[in-house]
Amino acid sequence: MKDKVLKLKSTVPQKIGKILLWTLVVFLLLRGIGSIFKQDETVTAQTLIDSFEKDSEAKKTIEFQGKAFAESFCLEYLTLNGRDTEGYLKRLVGYMQKDVDINMNILADVRTEAFSADGYKITWTSDNTFTVDVRARVKYFNVESSSSDQSPAQQTELMKDYQIKDVCLRIPVLEKAGHFQITGYPAFIPSEDKANVETKPYSGKEASEGTKEAILSVMESFFKIYYTGNPGEISYYMLDSTKQLKGLEGRYEFVSLDDITVYQNTESSYYVIVKLSIKDSTNGVTVPQQYKIDLVRKEDKYYIDKMNV
Repeated sequence: MKDKVLKLKSTVPQKIGKILLWTLVVFLLLRGIGSIFKQDETVTAQTLIDSFEKDSEAKKTIEFQGKAFAESFCLEYLTLNGRDTEGYLKRLVGYMQKDVDINMNILADVRTEAFSADGYKITWTSDNTFTVDVRARVKYFNVESSSSDQSPAQQTELMKDYQIKDVCLRIPVLEKAGHFQITGYPAFIPSEDKANVETKPYSGKEASEGTKEAILSVMESFFKIYYTGNPGEISYYMLDSTKQLKGLEGRYEFVSLDDITVYQNTESSYYVIVKLSIKDSTNGVTVPQQYKIDLVRKEDKYYIDKMNV
């Protein structure tokens, strides 16, 4: 009987298997680490976004409250009565830092009254200080000939004699923990000039005379309802009747449609410029108005899509 010869098995497949196994382990490990870092980056980015939004909202709140504070101060600062200088200075103390000395030489016959103030520009000068530009309307009373021995009725009659002036101030404001104070003297500044922009008239293909006459009739009917009717009546003229448009409800009265220009954009859409006159029901003053309207023809009827000035 012959002895069996044992053959040695090759270890190459085992080595290849180990290499593949370790490669897979390393791949999974690296992928896991990458996911962790990627997740961390996402979390960090979201944290930064949340922090930025929070800071932005906080800054808006400070600006809103600081502007109101500056407007209130402006009204007090520009309202003077030479016969009550002490009361005037006491009013300002509630707004200003203690080291700001308001040393004003107010003549006894001076009287002014600020009756409106609107902040229109905020400029940050540091993390917690900014300036507010405020435009105020001020009555300057003529009290030159008044004297202390005049009766209240005579003084009241005299106070009707005044001029209204615009006054612009730049006011320095400090914010701390949601509280505000004026940090220095307000500076008188020139009013801002209006924008120097040359408007170009709308140009396009004008609609036919027949179409213009039809649209003119619709516009007259609409504006009569717009100035006197309720939202339900106005919605009859709107392309989207579900949108409630509130009119003037008789506060102003429609007088006449003075001019109309109709441009045809497409077969069923039009751009309409309307000039009309209305009357203030309180004082009877007639006031011109102009509207620009996007009009749509649907089933031989004209409906308002958009309306603006």
